[in-house]
Amino acid sequence: MGVLIRSTDDLLAALREQPEWREAVRREILTEELLGLPALVRAMAAGLTELVGRVDQLAAAQERTNSQIAQLTGAVKELPKKVAEHEGKIIERDVKEKLDNYIYRSVGGLEVLERRLVSKILDSARNARQLSDEQREDVGRADALAVGEDNQTGNPVCVAAKISAKVDIDDVKRARRRSDLFLKAVKAAVDKKPEQWRKLFPTAPLKAYAMVVGRDITEQAKREAQANDVLFARFHNGRGIDIDGP
Repeated sequence: MGVLIRSTDDLLAALREQPEWREAVRREILTEELLGLPALVRAMAAGLTELVGRVDQLAAAQERTNSQIAQLTGAVKELPKKVAEHEGKIIERDVKEKLDNYIYRSVGGLEVLERRLVSKILDSARNARQLSDEQREDVGRADALAVGEDNQTGNPVCVAAKISAKVDIDDVKRARRRSDLFLKAVKAAVDKKPEQWRKLFPTAPLKAYAMVVGRDITEQAKREAQANDVLFARFHNGRGIDIDGP
């Protein structure tokens, strides 16, 4: 049975009722490119979704890379400090083993005291109220404490050394302060129990040498050392040379 078409509305109504007509009209009016456009849009949408996913992955990877770079940058910045600390420990160990080589022109028969003896001396002085807790801790942090004979008088003397890769003014002040405290502690220990310390100190020492050792020294530290009778010895892989002092 035919369909009577008198108006556009009739045509549209017929196309709605006859899907095969609608498809035939579409093929007649639209080109192949336009007919394929919906599929193309769907494909592009799928591709865009995939691209967005990859961009997100790249962003996450970049974030991880930035974090790793930040960590590496921090490690590189810390490297000079760690190298300096390591060098300082190497210098300190070598100087303590060969401290006599750095001060033999002023003090002979040098003996670097082991920690056990240092603790006994400092605790004895503290118990005798000759050192405060703060002073006992301060002198106890000295890099090396030693005793020997003054080359000029032959009398017992004390030595306190501060060892640094590069000696600064604070190192000089510490060496001077700790040598004076060490002398005060030794006097107190010997006065309290002279027989206990007679082998190490036949008589109580009357003088203390303050000393700083390092590869280099700042100009400010050098002036401070000269003004306060602090010896400076330049570290050369264990060879105590270029000694400056009073």
